[in-house]
Amino acid sequence: MKDISKNCKKDAYIIPLLNGVDIYDRVRECLDNGIVFPSCVYISSVIEKPGTVTQLGGNGIIHLGKDPRHIEVIPEDLFVFLDKMGIKYNWLENSFPTIWEKYIFIASFGIYTTYSGKVFGEIMADKNLKQEVRNIMNEIVALAKAQGMTFSETIVEDSLNKANNFTYDTKTSYQRDVEQKGMNEGDLFGETILRLGKKYNIPTTTTERLYNAIKEQ
Repeated sequence: MKDISKNCKKDAYIIPLLNGVDIYDRVRECLDNGIVFPSCVYISSVIEKPGTVTQLGGNGIIHLGKDPRHIEVIPEDLFVFLDKMGIKYNWLENSFPTIWEKYIFIASFGIYTTYSGKVFGEIMADKNLKQEVRNIMNEIVALAKAQGMTFSETIVEDSLNKANNFTYDTKTSYQRDVEQKGMNEGDLFGETILRLGKKYNIPTTTTERLYNAIKEQ
């Protein structure tokens, strides 16, 4: 990101689709120029071989919203480009609640699939495994509310059931990366949840237990 910042123009558009809930802030720590649209996307995909990417699940819709530093910018030219490319998107005045909703889903499943080695279908078929994921989701919802987010009363169950939109054998990116012993999303998921829990004095006991077990692996 620091290398990009050297060549980034003031009117450049940045759409960061990483899975963390604080990606906008992370980008802004390194990037002064450019217009950064807080965003997220629901998709599961793998690189089968060089030049071949297979989508396994998710609707692939990009959710993006106004840059808090440039709230006057509505990127009509970007919308035209996305339409021409056939890329589905959802423009929001404030995309942070939607990013938190995605995070409730992906961080919970990411942590539990990585901890257990289970795929989506196995988790959804077992009430005990689902409860573990549900516990993580409840912890994340509490953190989101501490940051001023509001959700429907069914947010946890709605988030849990999103796994049904993916194939039975879906793995999370965090899970695959740990299995392959590569760079992974541990800091975006476990570390961030524990850090925010300490900040707001909110218990994150399930996340802490599972994430510590992942690190011990």
